[in-house]
Amino acid sequence: MALDVMKKLWTVDEVLQMVDTGILPHDNHLELIRGELIEMSPMGFKHGVAVGTALPNCSSNYAMNNILYGCNRPFL
Repeated sequence: MALDVMKKLWTVDEVLQMVDTGILPHDNHLELIRGELIEMSPMGFKHGVAVGTALPNCSSNYAMNNILYGCNRPFL
């Protein structure tokens, strides 16, 4: 007999509310990808430098200023 499993997809507002109420700690390395919370390993220094150097060269000014600012950096 197969079990039906329902998956809960989260929104940014729901995740932020979970952080505000203490359900999720501020220092968790989580990414919200297509509604799923994925645990990630912390970014190392070299990776941070590489992303910070490459991102401005790969993105349009609009994307840099409005969407991708702080990519791979914590938003909380």
